[in-house]
Amino acid sequence: MEVRSAEKITMDAKGGTDELTVYDSAGDDVMTASPNQVTATNSASAYSHVARNFEQVRMISSAGGEDVASLYDSSGDDVFTGTPSYGEMVGSGYKLRAEGFRYLHGYALAGGTDTAMLYDSPGDDEYVGTPDYNIMRNSNFYIRAKYFDYVHAYATAGGYDRATLKGTSGSDKFILEANLARLNSGSYVHRAKFFEEITIRGGGGQDIAYVNGGTVLPGVVARGTPPVPADASQIAYLQQLYKIQVTNEGGTGSNRTIRPAADAVFSAYWP
Repeated sequence: MEVRSAEKITMDAKGGTDELTVYDSAGDDVMTASPNQVTATNSASAYSHVARNFEQVRMISSAGGEDVASLYDSSGDDVFTGTPSYGEMVGSGYKLRAEGFRYLHGYALAGGTDTAMLYDSPGDDEYVGTPDYNIMRNSNFYIRAKYFDYVHAYATAGGYDRATLKGTSGSDKFILEANLARLNSGSYVHRAKFFEEITIRGGGGQDIAYVNGGTVLPGVVARGTPPVPADASQIAYLQQLYKIQVTNEGGTGSNRTIRPAADAVFSAYWP
């Protein structure tokens, strides 16, 4: 069934395995999809559509405007994938897909153990990981994942990419290795891989950073400032930490413990 040029559509797939495709208008559109319901409207209220009980949903933004898509999880274990060109939420018995949206949001609110995978573009991108939300963005796209148990951010498409991991008000554990930064806190894990530059910020409590194989220096040391080579695979800036535990520093096999002042900044790099 195909419907065109209607201001208000309400449909219910009832049962079976049903597919739905929704297209945008030339204006600014807002589309929301969950395993049970899809809604679509725009800022001018020119149309308002509702569809229920479709197992396969595809929402497409291609006609113009600053369009927003929001994908919601189920009560089971779900996986949200966010890229500059599309996003998907997938779980048992359903698949929600959004293509071409300027703004993409994924929400893990219904329960289960949920995972988000965020990917960069060929340009210079920024990833921010906090206790409540995770964002991948540049001037052309914006992807946000909220309330996921596990978040994996990947900088593999090119450009000079930066990641920031922020701790909670409790005691957090940050792990840094070559091409990897990870935050473990309570029941969730945030991981950033292959970013050229990392910033670690403790949020309070006795936050510890474990640096494996990198060389740690006092202060902010930029790329190309000796001894940091301009082509270092990764550089990290460590702030607001209770302790820094260094293992196999610079590949020399030496270990040490640094207890910085609360406002001190350290730099770590991997050749």
